[in-house]
Amino acid sequence: MTPITDIELACPPDEFDLLERSSGLSELWKRDSTFLALNRTSWLRLYDYRTESGFSAMFVPNGAGTVEWHLGFEVHIPEGYYLLILPLSRPPKGLEVPMGIFDSKTLEKINNGPGMSIAARPRRSVRIRRRQPIARIVLIHADSIKATAIVTG
Repeated sequence: MTPITDIELACPPDEFDLLERSSGLSELWKRDSTFLALNRTSWLRLYDYRTESGFSAMFVPNGAGTVEWHLGFEVHIPEGYYLLILPLSRPPKGLEVPMGIFDSKTLEKINNGPGMSIAARPRRSVRIRRRQPIARIVLIHADSIKATAIVTG
């Protein structure tokens, strides 16, 4: 993995070619109603995999220099629980995994699509090997989540 430089852009469909040429970047990835423009990053497509409906990307640009890393499995949790994604205390040098949280409804939607995924941000060239830990995935009950507001002024 190498760092990703991305810019989020939007344009009417008939101006797509102009957008591609004027961005100065060589790859455009559609994201809802916008595009993420990237430098050519061949590693993003290197690990595409075959599904019943064709090929799917294991790594999808996510914005802010991150990729969504499809892990290839589903996770089902009971209502009232959350899946917490945490970075390791000693992560692979050059790889950040932002903290994330999924509820059971979100996981069911994800399971009907590409399956479980996490965000990853390569900060420098980094090699990840099969079975190498990259994050902690923790099941927590809603009762263990507590929000505190501090009001000043």
